[in-house]
Amino acid sequence: MGTTSSGGFELLLLGGRAGVGKTSVAAEVSLLLREAGVTHCHIEGDVLDAAQPKPPEGPDGSGMTERNLRSLAGEYRRLGYRRLVYVNTVSVVEPDLVRRAVGEVRSTVSVLLEADNPTVQARLSSRERGSELPAYLARGPAMAQALDNEAGADVHRLDVSNSSVREAAERVLDLTGWLLGPDDDVEPVHEPARFSEDVVLDEAVLSLVGRDDEAAVAAVAEFLTGSDWPFHTGGRPTRDEVVARVRSGHYDADGTATFLVRESGRAVALVRLSDLDDDTAMFDLRVADAERSRGLGTRVVRWSTGHVFSTHPSVLRVEATTRHDNTAMRHVLGRCGYVQESLYRASWPDADGTLLDAVGYAVIRQDWEAGLLGGPAAADTPSPGPALSAWTSTVAGSERELLLRSCLDAFDELVSLVSAMDDASANWRPDRPGANSVVALLVHSCGMARRWSSTVNLGGDLPRDRDAEFTARMPVADALRLAAATRAAFALDVRATDPAAVPAAVPLGREDYWTGSCRGVLLHVLQELRQHLGQAEITRDERAAR
Repeated sequence: MGTTSSGGFELLLLGGRAGVGKTSVAAEVSLLLREAGVTHCHIEGDVLDAAQPKPPEGPDGSGMTERNLRSLAGEYRRLGYRRLVYVNTVSVVEPDLVRRAVGEVRSTVSVLLEADNPTVQARLSSRERGSELPAYLARGPAMAQALDNEAGADVHRLDVSNSSVREAAERVLDLTGWLLGPDDDVEPVHEPARFSEDVVLDEAVLSLVGRDDEAAVAAVAEFLTGSDWPFHTGGRPTRDEVVARVRSGHYDADGTATFLVRESGRAVALVRLSDLDDDTAMFDLRVADAERSRGLGTRVVRWSTGHVFSTHPSVLRVEATTRHDNTAMRHVLGRCGYVQESLYRASWPDADGTLLDAVGYAVIRQDWEAGLLGGPAAADTPSPGPALSAWTSTVAGSERELLLRSCLDAFDELVSLVSAMDDASANWRPDRPGANSVVALLVHSCGMARRWSSTVNLGGDLPRDRDAEFTARMPVADALRLAAATRAAFALDVRATDPAAVPAAVPLGREDYWTGSCRGVLLHVLQELRQHLGQAEITRDERAAR
């Protein structure tokens, strides 16, 4: 089963409890592949969340693991690698996390390594020299049972109790078929990844459209002539018009790639990516009549965005333009992290020639790399209507960005102040009632900001220990990691917030003039951040004067 020249990965997921031999078997798998001349890459997943404290939005470390895996896999993809060996205790029960992180996936083989308790205990006892051995031994049997219970029917279970590392690796590779054929069809390493011919997206398959592919031409013609397109110029085309457009290179010219999305063999959507050779790419999405309003558009836009950024490193922005009254598409863009940036008045011709308003959305690479995309539903909820509706939405989006930037400016100043101090100074607390260390002020600011942006404004269930924030002590490096995670999560919260909306969980005992709207809550966050920044500056100066 050789790898095709696809942009998608062939995944080998190795899971199992501590001490079963995952790391050793994965290393041996990599060695066997190397000996056979099979191009591949290998990621040890259990170290991708090796940081303390964990980010507040993901105390189990899964969010950090996903972001770091996305970064590593994206680089491997850019270099042309198409087979990935991924090792993580729970990888076989969290395949969706892995697929989200790595992007396009062509096939997946999941293997759960198992061994009896005496074997695992012996391996751990010979491996571990630190203080974690008792904990590993205590929770091992329960972890093994949980993995076995949660692993799906598609997961291969291999008992390696009596196998050598080499034997176990050979058994794993037998399941992949990676050693059965020549490796000539692997993408050349160190060359940019190409678009795939077939991409698996959940239950959907995305196929590349080419002008010389007769089947693709016929499929696109059938799809486009089979639905009405009220928000696309020209409406429903004829078959001859579609065929001429495909033949002219509209869908596969330089800098353009188009994917036809199929589910159960039927075409359900078409996405055209253009200007891929520029720093600003564009996309156009069409979803069939019968397939609308079930989340398909959101899935395809999220995939398209990640695909463009991960396979075209020169692209800095992805833009989309739609009519101001295309409510469904605007919701999709908001859910996928796109920000409304523009209003084009009287610019979109309707079928009768009437010029309607259009709106422009964009997402930037920095937000994608920071994991800010794919958050909760967009708070920008436009309704069909005249230009005033679109203008109001534009103002709301601008206000949201203004509030976010103002809060982040204050937060970044506090982070900069902490980063310039050593551990002892940052954790020093003035000897007077109510005084706090600079680190404690930063930790409290993180908890405070997320409490208001997530729990209050959006109704999120975010655990918090406010008292512990004021007694926090940690190295500056750890405080900065916490701040970075908080900053990213806070930005996502704010971009999912309608400033004019009533908070989802209005706090009791607070002044009505600012708790009555999400706008007021965010202004309160700004006020608190500026106050804590001032306190931190006083503490820093007091410490420096001693």
